[in-house]
Amino acid sequence: SPGAERGHLGRGQRGGGWRMATSDAYVRGTAVASVTVGGDGAPEPQHNLPAISRGPSDLGAVSGAAKNGLIPLNVEASDAGVARHDKSSSSPRAAASGTPLRRAPTWAITANSLAFMCVPRAIPACFAQTGWTVGMLALVYSSVVTYDTGLVLGEVCRLRPKIGSYPGLCGEALAACAARRGWSPQAWRDAGAGCCLVLQFATYYLTTVAELIYFEQFFGQLFDQSRLCQWQWLLVAAAVSLPVLQLPTYHETRWAAALLGLLPLAINVAVMFYEVLLVRPWRCQPGPRYDGLLGVADGGGALSGGGEEALSNATSPQGRDLNDVFLGLSAFAYAFGGHGFYPEEIREMSTPSAWPSVMNWTYGVAIPLYWACGIVGYYAYGDFSWSNINLNFPRNAANTASIGVQVVQEVYFILVGNLVMMLDIEMRLGIDPTVCCSAPPDPPPRHESRPTPPTQPPTPHSPATHTPTARLRSIASEDEPSAGRSAPWPEAAAGGRAHTGAEEEISSREI
Repeated sequence: SPGAERGHLGRGQRGGGWRMATSDAYVRGTAVASVTVGGDGAPEPQHNLPAISRGPSDLGAVSGAAKNGLIPLNVEASDAGVARHDKSSSSPRAAASGTPLRRAPTWAITANSLAFMCVPRAIPACFAQTGWTVGMLALVYSSVVTYDTGLVLGEVCRLRPKIGSYPGLCGEALAACAARRGWSPQAWRDAGAGCCLVLQFATYYLTTVAELIYFEQFFGQLFDQSRLCQWQWLLVAAAVSLPVLQLPTYHETRWAAALLGLLPLAINVAVMFYEVLLVRPWRCQPGPRYDGLLGVADGGGALSGGGEEALSNATSPQGRDLNDVFLGLSAFAYAFGGHGFYPEEIREMSTPSAWPSVMNWTYGVAIPLYWACGIVGYYAYGDFSWSNINLNFPRNAANTASIGVQVVQEVYFILVGNLVMMLDIEMRLGIDPTVCCSAPPDPPPRHESRPTPPTQPPTPHSPATHTPTARLRSIASEDEPSAGRSAPWPEAAAGGRAHTGAEEEISSREI
């Protein structure tokens, strides 16, 4: 392509290999390029190519990826989510991006993303491990990086709609790196997808275990006089969660996200601010501390620093160490845990191009809540802040109601953690998760039989009789009464006159 910003890459025309023509739009980082494949320099039709790289320096990598089958030449990325690939993807079966799953409206995916990610009441405990300075830096960094990478994931999934999972993305990324170095792309694709799948399953399995433990702890707080042990409460939590776990996809979980996730979130945030303003712990003695010395919280009061005894029994008399800070940073990362199944959510969107709107709503709600609850909670309770912040509240009706609401919320958290794994298993087994929630097909319509006048069986026509005039003549001639057979129409039965050739021609023209 002519122009200073346009490049030409590839072997000479005699070599007959590959040529890549890139427009200045591609050089500026947009997502369209074109590939011309020709033998002996003969140009052939060009195809739109989804470009993952963001500048001219990666053109060679894109060309190599195309030669190795990493970037199919006949990809059509659209909101319909139907990609026609000649090469297989590392995502679970072709159904991963097929139309059966693409049913969720934008608000349904937004509700799921926000309900699972947003845990603002955990931020004070993160600050308690890191302190003000490191905690604020970690919160800013996590907010910016996860928002940006979430948009990147959405763009990649839109351009490569056949990839519908995090393991699939990981496999394609490693395959592209292998192609740049001349290694086997398929081997690296399979290895990357497999390793990422193991990590994803381990992550969400352990997440579900953690939520079950929270679940039984909330039961223990509500029914503190019960004789049930921890393992028995775990059985109760599993039995309560089991009916909700039957929801098969993120589309079906939209109302669970709204009622079991977002509504309890709003109630719990309101209760937190109410309890802080009710007690005003900064007026208590010994009051909150911010130097890493841990007080002793009891279950009945806002907090009890324990005075000199608490200070003498402090576990970190010289302030925080690196282990505390590392624990706090990992807790900040966990607060953005909804990031881990963005590709799986995009896979179900009926309009994948609306993913930036999902990100804007999710982070537009979650980040202000993180800052508000984090600053207010840590200022109120300092290093006494518990990860289960209800332990910092007094025992009153609002606190009890908040714990009860969290029991409901845990059902949704357990559901989503399992959903990531179950969807992958079902699609790898060829099971359509939408069958159980699809309406039965309508019965075929009944056609009432109508009496038709008798006609002769159709006779084959020569090619010359396929013109409109000739076919009309043929029909008219079949309608004429002939000797030895009854007239099919009433006019003929009544002795109607025969049609002449001129009248037939006029009749044909009039028709």
